Amino acid sequence: MNMRIDELSAKAGVPTRTIRYYTQQQLLPPPNLRGRVGYYNDRHVERLRLIKELQEKRFLPLSVIKQVIRRFEEGVDLETMLAPLDLVFAPRWEAAEARRLTRAELAKEAGVSAQVVDEAERMGLLFPTANGRTRRYTQDDVLMLEVASEWLALGLPGGLARAYREAFGEISKLEVKAFNESIVSSVAAAGGPPDEMRDALVEGYRSMARTGNRLVSLLHRKLLQQAVESAAADAD
Repeated sequence: MNMRIDELSAKAGVPTRTIRYYTQQQLLPPPNLRGRVGYYNDRHVERLRLIKELQEKRFLPLSVIKQVIRRFEEGVDLETMLAPLDLVFAPRWEAAEARRLTRAELAKEAGVSAQVVDEAERMGLLFPTANGRTRRYTQDDVLMLEVASEWLALGLPGGLARAYREAFGEISKLEVKAFNESIVSSVAAAGGPPDEMRDALVEGYRSMARTGNRLVSLLHRKLLQQAVESAAADAD
């Protein structure tokens, strides 16, 4: 079936400007050109529906969706790829709460002032997404604001919270790299049926997260002890 962009928009339920953006970002194959008019087919409809599902039901950002689609086109099983991603991106709230909040709605939901929101942003504790010119927030940001409010009430320095954000940001990048190089590569090399590979990836992720969380807890305690000892020695 050949369709113009407005027909594709109506059939897939996606605005034409979004279709053009997806094409520019290589999330969607370009249309077949006849003169100056682009025509789309059922493959484009299926791709748009897949992107929509990955966004709305799997909560994946477009940068991740782009990589998932690329690997899918290379022949990698879709559900195998999504299994560990679901563990990372699946929200911890009910579907009814999975809405995007404006800045004012965020402050109201968390029961804090606009000043607390400002401070939380300066500390790097909020993770807004862009929706046109408006930034939107999730329930994770509501929880972050509750922590930020307690942090500020204790009189703790914002620089310390920022240091947490930056340190864990770098650690998280290393974790993703390690997961791909150690877990994903090992599972791919072993091969096997897709369901077995999915189970292996999920178990690998859970084991890595469990071990990593234990390491963080123990390492933080030991380093805190050293810092106290060092501060005491400096005070002498």
